[in-house]
This record gives sequence, structure tokens and C-alpha cells, in this order.
Amino acid sequence: MKRKVLWIIFCFLVILPLPVFANGSAIKKVNVFECNGKMYGYHKDPIHYHEVVLKGNTYYPVGDEVEEPSCALSFIEEKSAKEEVSLVSCVDGDTAKFKTSEGVFTTRFLAIDTPETVHPTKEVEAFGKEASEFTCNMLTNAKKIVLEYDADSEKYDKYGRLLAWVYADGVFLQQSLVEKGYAEVAYLYGDYKYTSLLKDIEALAKTNKMGKWKIDDTTMENAKEKVQNQESKAKVAKKKTSLVDQIMEAMGEFFDKIVSIVSDFFESMI
Repeated sequence: MKRKVLWIIFCFLVILPLPVFANGSAIKKVNVFECNGKMYGYHKDPIHYHEVVLKGNTYYPVGDEVEEPSCALSFIEEKSAKEEVSLVSCVDGDTAKFKTSEGVFTTRFLAIDTPETVHPTKEVEAFGKEASEFTCNMLTNAKKIVLEYDADSEKYDKYGRLLAWVYADGVFLQQSLVEKGYAEVAYLYGDYKYTSLLKDIEALAKTNKMGKWKIDDTTMENAKEKVQNQESKAKVAKKKTSLVDQIMEAMGEFFDKIVSIVSDFFESMI
């Protein structure tokens, strides 16, 4: 009886899930779609499709490959669609607010990171101001702004910001920012369309010491030392001010006592 129970448990835990896991690795959530009441997903290189099942937070292929579902092409085209938008406001070098067909969204430029200028817990970083001014000038003066969504990226990040490639009058802003050394390639969570291009441009920008890449380790250490010295001077000045305040307060109390004693003396003489 004991062996029979163990065999049933083994079948339930090992053998039954095999059809799910035997036909390939997990499929990214961004590559999963519903079509005619069924869930499908695809792997790339070359692209091929499976029916999928959700296990926990992960999608796995079920059974063998299937023919391209009828909804697949429209799904992929929608994921990588381009959309003309209008500028609502600039934020910083890699972020802006746009009005899209679905409303107004703060939009994070996909796959890059510019030095901080408006971070709530960080100081303004080197070349952050230049990056912000470049981006805002390009967007403000553009007659046409286009967002391109990447098929391998989520459309929104965890903060609800739109994720996109950004074009201002046909100029690819991510490329321009990286070329000038105002941005580095970062936040790569998928095989994005322009990752290789941006990495090649970044390597060239580093070689030519463009923008932020002009700053070597010695310069960075000197900058940090300068900030530390300024902070130390501020603390000393604050201590001095505090000491002066204490002395003045003590002197005030002393003179108050003298006045009180003199007053008492004259009152006693009257």
C-alpha cells in the first residue's frame, strides 16, 4: 500500500508535468498572447509557436510546436508598432511626458540611462544638465515625435511609465544621446531591437572620450573630495554658528542677572 501511494505521488509530481516542460524552455510573458480562446507563446531564432500554460508566474510550452496562430502576426505588429505623439513636458535626459492615443504618459527612453538631474535622493551628476537640455531642445523644437515600441520589451515598467524608442523629426534620440556621451546603455531586460547598435556606438563614445566618458577615475575622485571638503566646511561653519549662539545666550543671561541685582539693590535703598 505504501509503495502504491508513493508511486501515485511520483506520477503526480514528475510524470504528469513532463508534457509541459519537455518541449522547450519558459516563454517570456511579453511573447504570450491569446488567440481564439487559447494561450500561445513563441520562441525566437527561428520564431516558432507553442500552446502555453501558466505555472506560478512563468509560461511554459505544452506539447509540440504548432502552426502560426491566426492572431500571431497582428500581435507582433502591435507590439513593435510606431505611434506619433505630442510633447507635454520635459523631465530629464532619458524621460519625458507625452500625449499618446491612450492618454498622457511619462515615458522612459528604452535601454539607456543619462546622469541624474531630478532624482529625489541624488545630487545633479556630471553631464546630467547637458543631457537634459539636449533632449528637451530636440523634443521642444521637433515638428514630429514618434514612439516605437519594442517587441521584446514590456510596454510599461513597474512604475507605470511607458517604455519606447524615441524619434524627434526622424532623429533617433537614444542613438544621439549615446553618441554624445550623454547616456550609457542600461536596463536591458530583453533582446531589444537596437541593443547591438547602441552598444557599438557606446564603445566608440568611450574610445573618443565623449561627454561623461571624459571623466576619468582621478577626476571623479577629485570631484568627490571637493564635495567632501565643502560638506566639512559647512559642518564647521554650522558648529561655529552654534557656538556663537551659545555664547550670546550665556552673555544675555549674565547681563539679565546683573540688571536684576542692581535693581534689587536700589529698591532696598529706597
